[in-house]
Amino acid sequence: MERAGGGTGTGVDMLARFAGARVFVVDDNPSNVALLRAVLTRAGIRQVFTDTDPRRVVSRLPVIDPDLLILDLHMPRLDGDAVLEQVHRFAVRDYLPVLVVTADTTAAASDRALSAGAHDFVTKPFNTNEVLLRVRNLLETRVLFTALRSASALGGDTPQVERLIVRGAMELIGGDHAMIAVPADPAAADESTELRVTVSAGTADGALGSRVVPIAESPAWAALREGMPQRVADLTTVVAGGPTGWCGPALLCPLGSGPALDAVLVTSRVPGSAAFADHDLKLLALFAAQAGLALQRAEHQRAYQELAVLADRDRIARDLHDHVIQRLYAVGLALQGTRRGLRAAEVAGRITDHIGELSDVIKDIRTAIFELEGDPSAASPARAALSATIAAMTADAAPTPSVTISGPVEVLPADLLAHAHAVVREATANAVRHAHASELTITITVGEDLVIDVTDDGVGIPAVPARRSGTRNLHRRAEEVGGTFTIGPVDGHGTRMIWTAPVHPKP
Repeated sequence: MERAGGGTGTGVDMLARFAGARVFVVDDNPSNVALLRAVLTRAGIRQVFTDTDPRRVVSRLPVIDPDLLILDLHMPRLDGDAVLEQVHRFAVRDYLPVLVVTADTTAAASDRALSAGAHDFVTKPFNTNEVLLRVRNLLETRVLFTALRSASALGGDTPQVERLIVRGAMELIGGDHAMIAVPADPAAADESTELRVTVSAGTADGALGSRVVPIAESPAWAALREGMPQRVADLTTVVAGGPTGWCGPALLCPLGSGPALDAVLVTSRVPGSAAFADHDLKLLALFAAQAGLALQRAEHQRAYQELAVLADRDRIARDLHDHVIQRLYAVGLALQGTRRGLRAAEVAGRITDHIGELSDVIKDIRTAIFELEGDPSAASPARAALSATIAAMTADAAPTPSVTISGPVEVLPADLLAHAHAVVREATANAVRHAHASELTITITVGEDLVIDVTDDGVGIPAVPARRSGTRNLHRRAEEVGGTFTIGPVDGHGTRMIWTAPVHPKP
């Protein structure tokens, strides 16, 4: 039930930004279910799924694929604690936030729920605005997590994922500054008494650079060595001598979890600002744990890609040495035998020239083999740059985009690559900001033509659109490069945009 005085007036449209989110409400009391559905719907959520039988939750989770689960604790036939255990197994490879709403006000109930995997806890009768704020925070964390997961899955490198983390941390809890710090001496991380700032954002961005911070016996030490989130009233207790005007109240959370902790996420406000609440610390700690997984995935992705490139380069070098060079030698020997049998001096001379050219080709191939066995780190950044553009445009989107980038993106001319970035930004913005899509598919293919295909399941194209500047720009860009642009509905709903351009236009 709703607590007296907890009207929904200020909550109307509070969650409009998350209109496409899927919220699953489970409570054995139909009145509570109806109330929560009404509260969420008035606040802007369009997709609210409900059930009064907790036994059906696990079977419905794969079908609903919710972005948030709101769960009662004390229910007949299967209580909330048992449901939480099942949900934890379902979401072991993903992040599904769970908000417990229960009439049990005992500390034991909240401790048990949070230990079982719940991410937040509200007691009945509840204040509507409090519930909406907690729902908003959990959905915000879900969006940030999917953005991080998307960036790492798209091949985003570690610095790109780190920048998403610090910006997301500031947005999540209303900070003015955020940074990530790692042991100054990675080779001796366990004994290190100093941290080095690797990335920062906000009011002190650029002022910290790669500053080295002593952390012995400080809250940062506890956050890193003990894995314990910390709240401090003044960040100068952690970063002595930092830039003036930014060392105010702060939160410090280990980035990740488990024995592999080697970074701290710090979020602060300017001096004189309101202190962070316990709820802020819990929310940031949750985000930092998930962000650490995304960062770890980005590192693994980078290592895997480097190994794949090295393996491919080794294969090419081996094939060149074992097959191509041997065949060229055989052709050279055959030409030498042919030359000895010739009487015409002119023809013999030409064959001698060809043999010399074959020798030069063999030298060039050997040079190429040597280069293939070298450092592959100078690979073209074109694919990563397109991935970064997509990740940035979909960072605030409730749906996780399905992205495929195939073909030799590295061969795209600079001007066509610039068009590709602009097209991706415009088409993705239409789907995310205007179409309110719950599914978004982006396919970029490079062959004889560059093809960018963006499909969503949103509201579709309005009969009388308010403005057409975006699609006009896409048409104009296609015309400039001799390509095409089409836009239309998909199966009666949603929109599909296809933009093409020849990679090597005919003169």
